[in-house]
Amino acid sequence: AVKHRYYDSSNILQRNACSKEPLFAGCVANPFKYTRTDSILQYSKLNKKIVAGAQFVVAQSGWDMRKLLEMRWCMFRRSQNIPTLARILYLSPEKAEDICSGKCPGLWISDDLKRAIRKEMMYSLAQFEAAQWRRLQIHAAGAKFLGYSGIQMEGSSLIGGFTKTLWQMNKGRGIGIFWSTLGYGSSASGSRIPAYAPLMFEVEFVEEEE
Repeated sequence: AVKHRYYDSSNILQRNACSKEPLFAGCVANPFKYTRTDSILQYSKLNKKIVAGAQFVVAQSGWDMRKLLEMRWCMFRRSQNIPTLARILYLSPEKAEDICSGKCPGLWISDDLKRAIRKEMMYSLAQFEAAQWRRLQIHAAGAKFLGYSGIQMEGSSLIGGFTKTLWQMNKGRGIGIFWSTLGYGSSASGSRIPAYAPLMFEVEFVEEEE
């Protein structure tokens, strides 16, 4: 009989760290746990992954900045000074409906945020998208303030160069210039952007009127 051995992420990280040519490997953690038992278990698993060789941590998607701070605090108390990334979810109307309806296990959302998103879904598509971009900008700025090394955007078709420019900006207007490796690479975009084209674009943060 063939014996199969189960490997969890800690086993894989440990094997990678001991290999002759280790990869720059990281792990994922979910700080959005709301019982004491779940939180202790989650941070115990995170500590195990870092000890096994994780070189960076990506926080799963969520909107509770207090929980993002909690993860940074726990890592700081353990002197785990490795890069941390906050995963930010850009909501489409379809994804927003699924989350508000509880169809996305693991994605916790407060009642207040659920009501706000439901209200935004009553607007036009352009207004809904503008509200999501505004929330994304606030989320990115908050993660940077909490000491996160960067963000990982989920749910959008944004190219890497735009995300990097957005992260490095604080306010006002900026220009992003980057090679095709952070753009569309070997894939063209429509008839105006050919394959392997370097890109330049201008971004401006505008204060929202009350």
